[in-house]
Amino acid sequence: MAEIPISFGPDGYPEMQVGPNHDLLVGARDIRRERTGIHADVGIFWLTDQPRLLGRDVFNIGRQEDLTRLCRSVHRRLPAPLKEAYPLENLELDLLYFCLWISREWELRQFEVVTYKHEEVPSPPSFALFPYILDGGGTIMFAPRESFKSYLCILMAMCIATGGDFWTVQKRPVLYVNLERDNKLMDKRDFAVTRALGAPTESIRWLSARGGNMEAAARQVHGIATPDTVVIYDSISRMGLGGLNEDQTANRSADLANWASPTWLAVGHTPRDDNSHLFGSVHFENAADILVRVTKDEPDGKTGVALQVVKANDFAKPAKEVLALEFDEIGLLSVRRSDYHEFPNLSGSGDQSSGDRVKAIQDYLRTIGAASGSEIADELGIPRHTVANILANKTDVFAVSRKEGH
Repeated sequence: MAEIPISFGPDGYPEMQVGPNHDLLVGARDIRRERTGIHADVGIFWLTDQPRLLGRDVFNIGRQEDLTRLCRSVHRRLPAPLKEAYPLENLELDLLYFCLWISREWELRQFEVVTYKHEEVPSPPSFALFPYILDGGGTIMFAPRESFKSYLCILMAMCIATGGDFWTVQKRPVLYVNLERDNKLMDKRDFAVTRALGAPTESIRWLSARGGNMEAAARQVHGIATPDTVVIYDSISRMGLGGLNEDQTANRSADLANWASPTWLAVGHTPRDDNSHLFGSVHFENAADILVRVTKDEPDGKTGVALQVVKANDFAKPAKEVLALEFDEIGLLSVRRSDYHEFPNLSGSGDQSSGDRVKAIQDYLRTIGAASGSEIADELGIPRHTVANILANKTDVFAVSRKEGH
């Protein structure tokens, strides 16, 4: 395309001055490609001593009808001398040109082609909190309901914000995006974790966005976060971007998180009947550099949780970590490291591969002779639907001995 007077605003988005004396400024924000084409939030300002917004609209910039409607709305608001000097047709042509530039040039200028020089041996991966939050990467921590995921995230956030030594951390600012819970409840949890760690107060910054959605939250995070800020999203199920099984929802969630800040942790949930994987589209898992599965055990009134890295980009998976949590009427009272001797159920079938599960079922059936899928699942702690799939697909190993009812 021919060179046109496009400039870029402080936030890096395109702007163009138009009109007989460059009296008007056309700008576009939130430029994004959707299935129907490129959409943008387009605004037109009158450049007086204090710029005045004359009109704006969010539309598909390839559709001339929307463009024309915006121009007519703006032109009606122009002062008479400017309206006469700058006909509606000229405004439409300038805006059409601006949108055409975006459609042809904007995406071509978004990414840089580079080559890498290897004059020195690269440093190993850096962590905001080892081994769960990779510097410049995304982590998803997932578990069933009431598995203390939020408490664990607040613990991690507090350690990073204060430079605490419970984990190996880089002391950095933390922004916790609360999409799910009442502000008073999170205030209470902040107090409890501060007490448990003996940390300074007012360590974590909280963005209270309950009832909002990820689109709005990400824009605010983008404006608040610095390059070294660690952002925590609680939770994926409250991001409000669509059904979690939709690939587009997963991709948009990850794109927004990566755009808003380079280092982030998000809370996810598991399906009701299977705690082995994250609920939703597989693209949630694909987008994360680290996946952390949380399991819990509560024997004799005690509370134990295990954190297991089940996906690790660019580093070896660490051993599972077991923590003991103590609560009182306020909330978390203390946290300490523990082991499988104190919480034996945390060493069980959650780590089993498919082959291990088949062998476990074989050994169980050899012992008792026959059992239903539900009995096997309850006895071995394997999800019911996983047992059903194994029994149905491994007909060379398992056979129906009798059938009762359905």
